[in-house]
Amino acid sequence: MIPGSEPKKPHLVVSPDERERFLRDLVDRSSLFLEKDVKVPVTGVALNPHTIDKLDLESITSILTVEDLNKMIVAFSFQRPLLDTIFRVYAEGLRIDPDEYTALLEETAGDMINIVVGNALSGFQKPGYAFALSTPIIINEAKSILRYKKSELVTARISTDSGTMIVLCITPGAYYDKRLNIETPE
Repeated sequence: MIPGSEPKKPHLVVSPDERERFLRDLVDRSSLFLEKDVKVPVTGVALNPHTIDKLDLESITSILTVEDLNKMIVAFSFQRPLLDTIFRVYAEGLRIDPDEYTALLEETAGDMINIVVGNALSGFQKPGYAFALSTPIIINEAKSILRYKKSELVTARISTDSGTMIVLCITPGAYYDKRLNIETPE
């Protein structure tokens, strides 16, 4: 690569309006994925674009970091029955070894966040700038996360007959580790 030709990192979200637009796009694309790709009708959406102080995650959460100047974290947290339903559609016609089920279920959660976030970022791409995405990290436990005082946590809840999923955006995410624990020297 020619020195100085590396793509610049943009700010993905720099205002509350852009944060809400990105969250809404994630919700719309997640709902479309559920309804069209896995035939799971969405029965409700509750969007909360205002920052919250604490969030209880569901049993399986996939986390992705968008490497912009602010390091945004996006997480999809699934109730187990919904993720089981998504996986059954993904694995239809395949013979699954019971010992591999959990690993494949987690891979499904990672696939969905990759697809949805990648598509959502296309609406925020600017010429000459590039977003880098981390490999999805899976948290296989229900836990609570807290807002660090310098971060914003915004959420949405998507409901289906099979269960719910939470969409979470943390900006900036630099104060959190890979398991969504606050990690700061203060």
